Amino acid sequence: MKNVSGLEPATVYHFRLVASNANGTSLGSDQTFHTILSRWQQWVLDNFGSLDTPNTGTTDDPDGDGLPNLVEYAFGTSGAVPGSGEGIPVFELWDSPASGITFPSLVYRPDAAHTGITIVTEASNDLQTWTSAGIVTENLPNGNRRAVAQGLQHYLRVRVTMQ
Repeated sequence: MKNVSGLEPATVYHFRLVASNANGTSLGSDQTFHTILSRWQQWVLDNFGSLDTPNTGTTDDPDGDGLPNLVEYAFGTSGAVPGSGEGIPVFELWDSPASGITFPSLVYRPDAAHTGITIVTEASNDLQTWTSAGIVTENLPNGNRRAVAQGLQHYLRVRVTMQ
């Protein structure tokens, strides 16, 4: 079996098997298969109406809200409407019940239906060197997650990458 590449998403393809030997050639009947959209492609189509619309790349920010499309996708917001959705990370100070120490944290809700991505919370002291070491993430009862930097870090970010 050979893998086929270069196919367009959401397209019907026709194919026919052809067999040849010393006695001649036989043609199989016309067959079809459909390619599907990835969840990312479906999000782009839902938000922008076409996969070919300008500014629909993962790093584009067509609604000008400071969030690239991939971040909007990860947290279930619209790339075409600024400030939509409730899953976007929010900075909070969190008081540890165990130690009484206040730590920086990010609270967010990834969109579980949007697969094919990795979300990593990272911390830094200088905005140049980032690490995920020392970050503790917990699932909250309301479906949100809280990521807490339990070290001396002063800055937090959420990094979203496509798998």
